[in-house]
Amino acid sequence: MTATQRDLDVLTAELASTEKDLNTANTSLHDTATQNSDLTNKVEDLQAQVDDLNLHLTNVRKVGDGAAVYAPKASLEIGRSIGDAASPALTDAEARCLGGGAIDLLGLDVIFELSFSETPTDEQFLQVLTATLRAVDQCGLTLKRLGV
Repeated sequence: MTATQRDLDVLTAELASTEKDLNTANTSLHDTATQNSDLTNKVEDLQAQVDDLNLHLTNVRKVGDGAAVYAPKASLEIGRSIGDAASPALTDAEARCLGGGAIDLLGLDVIFELSFSETPTDEQFLQVLTATLRAVDQCGLTLKRLGV
């Protein structure tokens, strides 16, 4: 075997090794591209969730801002709802007092949540009962007058 033949054999072996390394690198690059695509999809999904949460937060803030404006009407309506069986019927001032007490003690968020709940939990029922009893007391009303 001549020196040139040996050099060619060495170069052939080096080329085969380089080809193998390139194939391995190509496979790794393909795997990385697949992972990158998966992560990009996850980031897009998470961004969509963040956008949805920001929209909900904006709406909640608007409701919160509106709550201060609508509190007197909300107090009146909630008081009327609580005292719908009152005899004699509650005056608007008594209904506002009763509803305002419920709002102060429970918070509009809890009242809002309860309005969409088919069956309140025992804890929610206890909160409403406690708030109602306190509001009745604060407003100088009696359970008998409310028909309870």
